[in-house]
Amino acid sequence: MGSPIRGIDGVVKAGATESGTYTEVAYIDSFELQLDNDENEITKLNAKSKEYTAGLGSGSVSMSGTLIWDDTYQQAIIKQFMKINNKGTLSAIDKTELYFKGYLKQGDAEGAGDELTSVSVDMKLVPTSFSVSMSSGSQHTFSYSGRVSGDVTYTIEDET
Repeated sequence: MGSPIRGIDGVVKAGATESGTYTEVAYIDSFELQLDNDENEITKLNAKSKEYTAGLGSGSVSMSGTLIWDDTYQQAIIKQFMKINNKGTLSAIDKTELYFKGYLKQGDAEGAGDELTSVSVDMKLVPTSFSVSMSSGSQHTFSYSGRVSGDVTYTIEDET
């Protein structure tokens, strides 16, 4: 039997600080992390070929899935792009960077009954784009893109 919500085996959590509490904000259908390094030319004078060394790293993230509605951090994501009118109280647009943890469960591909493991990708993101789709009687789906700010940590964990 399939999951009742698409992407339920992948969860995005958000927090205000790197070491603080993280709250689930969405189930993810897709998650893409693109990391790049600058290249610095270090070719010596009179060389016959160019030489390079790796420079500073940078990256971007794209994700999509189903929002977990009425959550403080989920609203913080929306406020990065638009105002929220909450029962007559209008919020300002707030470009604050958020810290994200993407948890993805790894399946038992060989059918050996092994315990599932999960991986988490931890990073701080600067928001670049956001879209949300809302229709009557269905869950709110979203897509979000951001620029990685600082280091990314990839962690392998036992499933709990």
